[in-house]
Amino acid sequence: MGLSTLLLWAGLSVGALASGAPRPKVYDYIWNRAAVVEYDQWETVGNPGWNWKSMSTAMLKAENYTGGPAGSGTKGPLHASVSRYVPEHQKLFVPTVVGSLGIPENNNSLQGNPIGVMFQPSSVNATNYVRSYSANAYLPKAGSNLEILTNTLVAKVNLKKQTRTSSSHR
Repeated sequence: MGLSTLLLWAGLSVGALASGAPRPKVYDYIWNRAAVVEYDQWETVGNPGWNWKSMSTAMLKAENYTGGPAGSGTKGPLHASVSRYVPEHQKLFVPTVVGSLGIPENNNSLQGNPIGVMFQPSSVNATNYVRSYSANAYLPKAGSNLEILTNTLVAKVNLKKQTRTSSSHR
């Protein structure tokens, strides 16, 4: 089953299956990236400039990864962090999987190679433990020319060339 629509609702991705039935929602706040080859495929199917290089530049600009490995974004409005609290029953997870299954440990999965086992960062501000998402990251910085249409399903936005403004929507 493929997704026929993708809605963004307060920073959450809420998909719908081709049948129109809602897709199950996962609210685990994981901060993640796909593999390089997945982003590069966007360009090969007819989207010039949409590839790992351009997307990773944009993601690093948006990211503020507290305690992240070298190569992580540190100045963006979207916060990410690995929890300082690891429950006892999870502390042995990584060494057990690495040791018994031979799956490599990968503590830098956001650099285009997500293969391996790791404690994944969450979309949580490490300073105050508040969830970080597009609404609380970008809306406070928006100018007075931004209009939010609440309870609105948008199927298409018609943009005016060179002005970055909407001429209409439906």
